[in-house]
Amino acid sequence: MEARKADIVFGFTLIATAGVLWWQSYLIAVRFAGRFTPFYYTPGFVPLLLTSTLIVLGLVLIVLRRDAFRGSWVPRGTIRDVLMSRGLWAGLLIGGYVLLIPRLHFVVATAAFLFLSTMVFNRGRVLTAALVTLATTFGAYYIFARIFIISLP
Repeated sequence: MEARKADIVFGFTLIATAGVLWWQSYLIAVRFAGRFTPFYYTPGFVPLLLTSTLIVLGLVLIVLRRDAFRGSWVPRGTIRDVLMSRGLWAGLLIGGYVLLIPRLHFVVATAAFLFLSTMVFNRGRVLTAALVTLATTFGAYYIFARIFIISLP
């Protein structure tokens, strides 16, 4: 699938996923907001802002690439191309990560996910995959566990 069509498919996927997460964040924020707690102090407020941004970015991506289909919004082979290429791999990798993270430590699960993702999407460059994996995994661990003092699984 050409890049412009893939961008539109990704834009719709981003909007759908962020929409579900936005609704869940909204429900959390409403549940914790009370008479003495402002809405913007609730636990769901920051995720609400982030998912709103993702929805806007998905819309921007669709608008910028709207000329990709010239007359047809369902080009031949689009669904097959998405499922058989990067979309399938991304779904499998994310699903594996979600299943691994409760069973393994955050660092191990994240390192495995990032290494495999980089290998799949960067066409098997082992050195690049290893460097990206190490830098991102330990950077995220340091920021969340040491600076923000958040307990990681």
